[in-house]
Amino acid sequence: MCSVLQRKPYETLDFVRAQGDAVPLFLAHLGVSAIVDLLLKVISLEELENGPGIIAWLSEYRLIPMLVDRLGPGCDPETHSLAAQVLLDIIAISQCNNPSQPTIGANALIEELKSEATVTRLANFMLDRDAPHATSTLINCVYIFIELIRRNYSDTTTVTAGDSPISPDTDQQESPDQSSHGGSTPRMPNVDLSDMMRVLAERTGDLVALLKNPRSPTAPVPTTQGMREPLGFERLRICELFAELLHCSNMPRLNQSVSSPLLEASPVSHRDSPTVAVAATTSEGCGTPHGSDIAEYAFADGAASVYSDVALVVSEAKDHDSSNTAVGQLLKWKLIEHGVLTTCVELFFEFGLNNFLHSVVYDIMHQVLNLPLSLECNVALIVVAFRD
Repeated sequence: MCSVLQRKPYETLDFVRAQGDAVPLFLAHLGVSAIVDLLLKVISLEELENGPGIIAWLSEYRLIPMLVDRLGPGCDPETHSLAAQVLLDIIAISQCNNPSQPTIGANALIEELKSEATVTRLANFMLDRDAPHATSTLINCVYIFIELIRRNYSDTTTVTAGDSPISPDTDQQESPDQSSHGGSTPRMPNVDLSDMMRVLAERTGDLVALLKNPRSPTAPVPTTQGMREPLGFERLRICELFAELLHCSNMPRLNQSVSSPLLEASPVSHRDSPTVAVAATTSEGCGTPHGSDIAEYAFADGAASVYSDVALVVSEAKDHDSSNTAVGQLLKWKLIEHGVLTTCVELFFEFGLNNFLHSVVYDIMHQVLNLPLSLECNVALIVVAFRD
């Protein structure tokens, strides 16, 4: 069938679409690799000249919602794995951060997958404490969120007409794709992940609760070092999700300012929050210091070591929500509010033999300690890393 699609794509697609129940039949055989390959081949034909509108057809027949249904915590882990793999493959052939690879680019299927409604459903599925297979749902959903971020991450600081100016410091790392292809390589428009980030940021507290009290078994198991409590994939995947969300939060698109009086720094009592002085870029070319440079004064509330005439007041995390804070910054405030750094570091030392966890926590702390000090949330996160 794939061979026929390659030779006569339009005629074959017309035949497939003429079958009214083609999409449900595809999904009824997700366990058959040949059927899944055929479905992905059909989707990839969207890149043909004078595209046959296959994406619109699949969207009309609810391909993404039906795949999401199969990630429900009431379904068995094998169904979760099969549905997640199809979604991961769809993300891969729709990726937007590597122009050198053939891709169909952003499309209606990805728009549906990253939409607030879909991400909310997935978040509800994976955080259900009563369903029988919610842990499997969480593990597979985290794979999907991470793949969406990695395939669509962009650190470009180009501002298009109508966008708010973004400081170049907003993204501190060059993406692998940019470094390998050179700065002059034209970038494809990246997918807006703000809805996904907003939903997951608001569920930070639920994710931290699972880190502290996981649903997966925690009874000690025999190891070469004696009986030890297992970390489990559930907690490991949650830590990985936090690491990727932190990466994603630095995208310029997710840090466009939101007009609100709360965003303007105002005097705050030292009893409530720390005040940290932040150096601005001077005419002599001195750059803003990174997190490791403020260690000497970041430990105590009210610490103030003046590098310049510019001081930044770090407000309370609870004062920031989606109505007054850019979503990239909202994620960082939620990390502070729910003690994510503290919880991850505690797990780091509690599971001293788990190298996978150590790599993830190292990644999180490395990001935090190298955040630019141009944003209030970055300063607050760095202070928390040293103080708490």
